[in-house]
Amino acid sequence: MSIPVLISADSWSVSPAFDDHVSGATNLVNMQSFAMESKLKIRAVGGDGVPAGVEYMVSIAPINGTDAAIGTVRTDFRGSILEARGTSENESAKNEWRDHAMISGAIVNFMKSFAYTSGITV
Repeated sequence: MSIPVLISADSWSVSPAFDDHVSGATNLVNMQSFAMESKLKIRAVGGDGVPAGVEYMVSIAPINGTDAAIGTVRTDFRGSILEARGTSENESAKNEWRDHAMISGAIVNFMKSFAYTSGITV
């Protein structure tokens, strides 16, 4: 079973200046007795003084009353963000990443998280 990850934007009033890609996927195979939480959030363009940022999180745990969730969890998180500052139409930085994980068996607690906030100052 493939679970789509919620993608939300802080603001729909502006468009990214460049071609940004961020994706996240969680695949669950033969899972039993589990609770899941996931989030993927991107802010590709902010107002003055508001940096670009990405947050990703997935968590799997057993449901109350059980010792472990049983099954296989696979996660895939990847992205590419181009950045510029002010009214610049030229790329000043390119950030790329990919993370893939798989766990099988009795899962007591599985959590992955990633957060990035642009900190470039010109």
